[in-house]
Amino acid sequence: MKNFIFVFLFLTCSIGLACPPEQLCKGDRLIDSAGETGSVEEVLEHGSLKVKFDRLENFYVREVRSVGKSVASYQNIHVGDRILDSSGEVGFVKEVFTTRKVSVIFDRYSALFIRGFNSIRKSVSSYQNIRVNDRIIDSSGEYGVVREIFQNGDAILDLDRNIKDKYSIQPIQNLRALSICEALFL
Repeated sequence: MKNFIFVFLFLTCSIGLACPPEQLCKGDRLIDSAGETGSVEEVLEHGSLKVKFDRLENFYVREVRSVGKSVASYQNIHVGDRILDSSGEVGFVKEVFTTRKVSVIFDRYSALFIRGFNSIRKSVSSYQNIRVNDRIIDSSGEYGVVREIFQNGDAILDLDRNIKDKYSIQPIQNLRALSICEALFL
C-alpha cells in the first residue's frame, strides 16, 4: 500500500495534478540553499527535483530537503508586505519561502534581493504612541510627518527641512507626536 501511495503522489506531482500544499510539484517556485530562485521543471524519483533557476541557463537537480517552497505566507510574513531590512532599505516582499527567506524588491533598486526573516521587519500602522501620518518633532527639533513604521520601532519620516534625502529613518523613541494644536500652528 505504501508503494501505491508513493507512486500515486509521484505521478500526481510529476504531471502537475492537484499538488498537496506540503509537497513540491511541477511548476512550483522554490529557493535553494545558495539563494537561487526558480521553478520545478520535473519531480524525479528518490526526492530529487529538476529545476530551472531564474538567473541560470541550464537545468539543475536539487534534493527536495535542500530547497524551500514559495508560499503566500509563512510565519506571519506575507507576499506584498512592506519591509525594512537591517541595512535600512525599504521594499516589498515578492516571494516568501518555507526556509524563512524572502525575495524583496527594494524601492531604490530594480533587482530582486534575498533576505532572511531575521534581517527584516514588517511595516505596522503604529508603534507605542506614534502612528503613520502623525505630525512629529524629533530629538533634534526637526518637524515632519511619519510615513511608515516598522516592527522594530524605526520610522520613515518626511522632515520639513530635509532636502538632501528623500526620507529619514529614525527610532520611534526619538520622536514625539504633536498635539492637534501644535500641528496646526507649524
